[in-house]
Amino acid sequence: MSAINDPFVLATYPQNKSPKKPASSYRNVYVTHQQASSSKSDGYATVAAQGDGIHVLELSTLHPAASTSLGPQTTFSCPPVSRIRLTDGSRECEVTAVLETAQDLPSDGAGRTLRRWRQNLSGESFSKDALRTHTIKHPVSSLYVPDEFPDRLVCTGPHCEVSVFDQDFDEYESLPAEDGDLVKSFIFSRRSCSFVPTRIASSQGSILVLIFKKNSALFIRVIAVHAEGSLQSVGDCLIPLDIQVVNASCSSHGTLSILGCTGLWQSFRLEYTDGTSLSLSNLSDPTQLRSLSFLASSEPSSPFANEVSLVALGSSHVLLAGVSSGSSAEITLLLWDLQYSVVLASQTHSIPSSLSRTKKQGIIIDLVGSSEKQDQVLLVLSPNGAADVSNDSARSSILVVPLSVPASSTIANAMGRASSTSKWITPSQTQQSTFDPSSNLEPSQNKLLKAMLSSMEQKRVEAADDAFFNWVSQEEAKRTQRPDGSQEGSKLGYRFVQQLLEIVFRKPKGSSTFSDIPYSPKVVQYLMEKRVVSSGMVDGGLVGVLRLRNDWESLMLAMKTVIDIPEEDIVLILHEASRDSSANPSDDAMQIDSPSTQPSLERVLSSCVEYPISTPPFRLAIHRQIREADEVDRILQVLLTWVDQWYSEDQESHLLPEKVIKNSHGVLVAIPTPKILDGVPSLKKMLKFLQTILDSAFLTLLSHPPSHQLIRRIFDRLQPEVAFNGELEILRGPLEQFTKAQQKALLESTQGPQRADQKVDWRRRRKAAHEQASVAIGLYQVEELVL
Repeated sequence: MSAINDPFVLATYPQNKSPKKPASSYRNVYVTHQQASSSKSDGYATVAAQGDGIHVLELSTLHPAASTSLGPQTTFSCPPVSRIRLTDGSRECEVTAVLETAQDLPSDGAGRTLRRWRQNLSGESFSKDALRTHTIKHPVSSLYVPDEFPDRLVCTGPHCEVSVFDQDFDEYESLPAEDGDLVKSFIFSRRSCSFVPTRIASSQGSILVLIFKKNSALFIRVIAVHAEGSLQSVGDCLIPLDIQVVNASCSSHGTLSILGCTGLWQSFRLEYTDGTSLSLSNLSDPTQLRSLSFLASSEPSSPFANEVSLVALGSSHVLLAGVSSGSSAEITLLLWDLQYSVVLASQTHSIPSSLSRTKKQGIIIDLVGSSEKQDQVLLVLSPNGAADVSNDSARSSILVVPLSVPASSTIANAMGRASSTSKWITPSQTQQSTFDPSSNLEPSQNKLLKAMLSSMEQKRVEAADDAFFNWVSQEEAKRTQRPDGSQEGSKLGYRFVQQLLEIVFRKPKGSSTFSDIPYSPKVVQYLMEKRVVSSGMVDGGLVGVLRLRNDWESLMLAMKTVIDIPEEDIVLILHEASRDSSANPSDDAMQIDSPSTQPSLERVLSSCVEYPISTPPFRLAIHRQIREADEVDRILQVLLTWVDQWYSEDQESHLLPEKVIKNSHGVLVAIPTPKILDGVPSLKKMLKFLQTILDSAFLTLLSHPPSHQLIRRIFDRLQPEVAFNGELEILRGPLEQFTKAQQKALLESTQGPQRADQKVDWRRRRKAAHEQASVAIGLYQVEELVL
C-alpha cells in the first residue's frame, strides 16, 4: 500500500542575518540523514544551521542527541555528516562540516575547511577540546560517510573533484577537477547497488554517481570507492537532454530522473551494455508537469526555482515536494512511480507563515532521504536567501514525513491512478478517453458513440438517451434470438463504457458555465446498475463530476454499485451532507437548471457505513475534511441513535442458535438468522465506523466542551456491552473444544480425514498466533493537563 502520512515538525531555526551567498545556492539550514547501527532506531538528523551551530537530533525520540553553538559569524557551505560509534562501552557522536565563514577561518579556507567535533552522548554539548580542522585542496560541495566504512570521508567538489580521507583527515586518493560543473551527486552502498556488475567493481566499498554539465551537455559518471580508499571511474555516459536542470534523483537500482525548469521530467535506467560500458535507456515517456509554482518561469534564476525537490525511494519510486500553484498555495508531496508515470499517493501541508513567502518571492524546499530505510524522509523548508533578513520571525523548519512505499514497482499498484495523476501533468500526458472511431470496438458501438456525440454537442440530451436505449433494446433482442439460449451481441466492455461516460460528461463547445452543460443521468445510472462503471474511468473521478452536476441520486447509486471509490471522495460526500442547511454551499458544488434533491444525512451516512473502506486512508480523509467539532457531533448523534435502536430491539441475549440443520454431508450446522432494521446499517459495520470517527476526531471533540456530553452518552451505551462481552469471554475455555470439533467435522466432511503428514504442530500454531498478535496496535491514551 502506498501512503504519505501527515508531516510533523522536528525542529525550527531562525534565519541567519549575516552576509551570505547568492539566493540560488544559499541554504539557511543544511540537513543529512544518518542511519543508526540499531535496526530499532530511525536514525539521526544532522543539522547545520547558519549563524547558529551544529545539532544532531534522534528521530526515534525527536530529542537532541548532541549540539553546539558556534556563533552568528559561522556559516557552512554544504550539509554536514555525523556518525555514532561505540567507544569504551559508551556512544560517541562525531560530526564533520565544511566551514564557509568563521572567526578563526583562514582567508583561503572558505568552503575548503573541514572541521570535526566529537562528543560523548552522555554530555550536554560538543567538547571544544575534541576539535580537528583541516583545509583541503578543492572546495567541497558534498560530504559522505559510507555505510560500510564509517571511518572514511568522501568529499565532492563543484567541478567533479572527488577525495577520500580517513578519520584523521589523511587523504587516501583524489580525482582531479573536470572542465564541467557538478549538478548533483549520490552515494550508495555497494551491496545495495544492483546496476553495477561485480566484474566492474568489487563487492566491497561504495558507488558514487555524479551528474555534471560540460559544454552545455549533461553527463553522468559512476565512480567506485574501494575498501582500501582508492577511487576508480567505472563509466561515463552522455545524458540525451538539453534542458536547464533544477533537480535530479537516482536510486540504488539504477533509476535516474532529471527534472528541468520547464517541468519536463525524464526518467532513465542505468545499465552496463555487455557488462562493460555504461549506458542509459528510457524508463518511460517524458512527463510534463504542471500546477506547481516552480513552473512560473522557465529560467533557473526564477525566485520560485527552488520550490521543488526530488528523492528516490527505491525501485522506480520518487517523492516530489513542491508548492502547488494557484491562489491556495500549499506544500504538496507526490509519490510517483516513474515506470508508469502515475502518482501513487499525495499529501498537502500548509506553508508556515514564518517562511515569509510572497507572490514575488518563493521559498527553498529540500527532501533528505535515508540510505537504507524508505519509511520516512526529512522535508526542509527555508526562507529564500534574498528574503528580508530584518524579519525576526523568519524561521526554517525541518519536518518528518512518514511514508509507506511498495517494495517494487508493479502494474497492480499503478492501475486506477490516472485520474489522480491528471492534475499534475499536461493533458497530452494524461490517458484520454476521447471518442476514437478507429478504436477496437464493434460497428454498432461505433455508430452509437457517433450518434450520442453529435446529440450532446447539439445539447439534445433526450436524443442521446433515445439512441443509447434503442441500442440496448437491439442488443437484448440479439441475445434472445440464439436457439441455444446463449448470449450474443455487443457487451459493455471497459473501453466502450469509458467512451460513453466521456461523451455524457463532456463539455460542449460554447458552454462557459456548468449551467450551460447538457447532462442527463439516465445513461450513467443504467451503466452503474449494470456494475460496469469504475471511478477511474472518468477524468477527475466519478464522484467529482457527479458533484459538479449536483446529481445526488447518481451519487447514492454509485455508493452501492461502484467498488473503487476513493476514501477521500466518500468523506467528501459525507461532508457535503453533514453541513448545516444555513451554511453557504461550497464553490465547487455548482448548481444546474434542475438539480436533484440533496438526500438526508441519515441516508448518506448509511451508504458510507455500508461501503467497504480501508481504515487508514479513511481516518486520514476524515482528519483532512471534517475538521469542525459541530459537524462531527451531527454524525455521531445519528450513529448513536442507530446504536440505541439496535440495542432497544435486542434486549435479550440469544446464546443458542435458533435453527440447526444437517448440511449435504450430514454434519449439523447452525443457521444464523441475520437481523435487519429498515434504514439502519448493520451493527458490526456501524461500530467499526464509529471507532474510525473517534480515532480521527477525538482530540477535536475533547477541545470542544459541547461534545463531552455526547462522548459520555456513547460511553454509557457501549460500556455495558463491553462488560457483557467480557463475561462471555469466560465461556471461551470450556466451549472452545466443541468449536474445534465442529470445525474439524466440517473440514473432514469435504476434504476427508487429515493425514499425519498434514498436521501442524501445536507449538508452531502458538508461535504464529503470538507473532500475529505482536503486530497489532494496542490501546492508546490521551491525557489533558489543565493549569
